Amino acid sequence: MPIPGSALANNISDALANPPVKGPKGPPPTSPDVLAQLQGTSWRGISFPSMSVDMKGGHNVVVHQFMDRNGARLENTGQKYNEFTLKIPFVNGLWTGDMEDWEDPLFPTVLLQFLTAVEDRSDGPLVHPTYGSRNCKALTWGETLDPNFRGGVVLLVSFGETIADGDAATLASTSTLTIATAAANTLDDSIMTLTPPPDTGTGGISLSAFVSSIEAIGDEWNLLVMQVNAKIAQVINSLMGIAEAFGYVPGLSDATMRLVSALHAMRDKQLQQSKAVSYYVTPKYSTLPSLTTKLKTDVSTLLKLNPSLARSALIPPQTIVTYYSP
Repeated sequence: MPIPGSALANNISDALANPPVKGPKGPPPTSPDVLAQLQGTSWRGISFPSMSVDMKGGHNVVVHQFMDRNGARLENTGQKYNEFTLKIPFVNGLWTGDMEDWEDPLFPTVLLQFLTAVEDRSDGPLVHPTYGSRNCKALTWGETLDPNFRGGVVLLVSFGETIADGDAATLASTSTLTIATAAANTLDDSIMTLTPPPDTGTGGISLSAFVSSIEAIGDEWNLLVMQVNAKIAQVINSLMGIAEAFGYVPGLSDATMRLVSALHAMRDKQLQQSKAVSYYVTPKYSTLPSLTTKLKTDVSTLLKLNPSLARSALIPPQTIVTYYSP
């Protein structure tokens, strides 16, 4: 306790007699909790709380391994789809956050609405707390009765981000020239490393220049087109001979099969104008017999347009298959 008459006592008396004047009210302090600023989660417009939201991505990688050789060559064939897994407490008595707007009661009303929505097999918008709206399909869901949550159930749901069916068809329909050009560029570089460099049948020009010349004449149906189609057949035969002579060469064999497939499609599109060339993207693992039934064609025609399909009994998802429209 301060001694009466001391400097400390005098300062306290002055402070009590003349309290400081308060200034204008400042802005509220910024919340250090970044998660409090995230947007609410929802599926097909049905909002709900989330205990956790996981995201998993990756690449489709083909592993090439060979007898008596250590290690492997990994071929990246494209990016996988993103998978989102949500842990959702459909439990009554929870409070909405600043960015959430789900309704009460969560159990059973919102839960039943949500289950009806995930049973729909079509695409739908999933609103992710940080990534925003993503076009997805519901993959799996499971319910847990947890004694720690007495007012409902906890649902574990996974969604896969998907390209819309129309977008996938558009992407595939323009892929022949793209596949041919990319494969030809790869082969031009790989063939130069072979000793001696083999004859590709193009008459001294590069494979990429040869592909460009095919596209340049377009759909003109005349003697020149017939001559070019005969030349395409010659190049195909040369490439298959190179593949047999040199065996498997990293960067060469895969590109050879892609270019041969694309050249078959480009030639047959001109030779058989009564047959429209189409493309199908396999949604899951398939077999040749199942594809022939699906595409209304036969095995020999499919293998002629897609030589790489003969490599394995199972055709992986997202494989672009060239076929003639029925």
